[in-house]
Amino acid sequence: MNLRIVFRGLRHRKKGMMKKMDIEMLKREWVSPARNKSALQAEIWDRAAENFADRPLPEFETDPFLKLVSRTVPLHRGLSVLDIGCGAGGYAVALAKWAGEVVGVDISSRMIDYAKQCAEKNHCANAAFSCLDWAYADIEKMGFEKRFDLVFAHMTPAVSDFETLRKLVACAKRDCFVQKPSRRRQRIQDQAIEAAGIQTGQSEDDGIAKLFQALWLAGFCPEVQYRNEVWEQERTLEDMKQWCVKRAQLRQELIGGQEEAIGSFLDSVSIDGMIHETVTTTIVTIYWQV
Repeated sequence: MNLRIVFRGLRHRKKGMMKKMDIEMLKREWVSPARNKSALQAEIWDRAAENFADRPLPEFETDPFLKLVSRTVPLHRGLSVLDIGCGAGGYAVALAKWAGEVVGVDISSRMIDYAKQCAEKNHCANAAFSCLDWAYADIEKMGFEKRFDLVFAHMTPAVSDFETLRKLVACAKRDCFVQKPSRRRQRIQDQAIEAAGIQTGQSEDDGIAKLFQALWLAGFCPEVQYRNEVWEQERTLEDMKQWCVKRAQLRQELIGGQEEAIGSFLDSVSIDGMIHETVTTTIVTIYWQV
């Protein structure tokens, strides 16, 4: 017996077992803390829906994400597209002008209403939208498995753990994209939540690392791009209070005077009933083929 061949076989088997163990560990440990808070997530994004609906339709000539998609994916009238966490439908509708079928899903019913209006306004009868929580979507029952040429999740918490990523991959026939904010610092929001004694941490950064790890262990070759951005935002004081409280509740249940602490901090930094927010972030885009 050739011991070298036997050793090589054992080594490959061991690598395969370790890879399986690593994936199983990710599956157990990479679970979104907001997974069991569907109603709260829907409420948060319902409140934000009008703001998203007011944004102009993204264009392939100027939008970084659409530029990347057009360079990477052959766009044609036979293309089927799934937009997970589609929001008010801007990217789904932009792609519908170049594809055959586009399906968008989102946890917010108000976002979906605006997405349908956007499709109608832009004469995109090939774009369909439905309200659902991707974390609990039954993709087999929906007929989504291996149905779409292009699947993406653009700047959305809909894909934030192992199971939601697994379902994204399972829906794809070829091209996949996930774009996420990372190293994000929201000057006012973070201080407001920290005033309640709640740590604002690196969960998004950890999630991106775990996303890449899961894809790599599964045998894919993900490509990563990133860019830095600064956003300036303005909200009314009351809207900002509601926003920060709900975001804090996604992390943990508020007890004692934590909600009041958030409100007091925001009162102290408001000017004429308004809050000016500055957000600095690194936008990370991960692309791979199945």
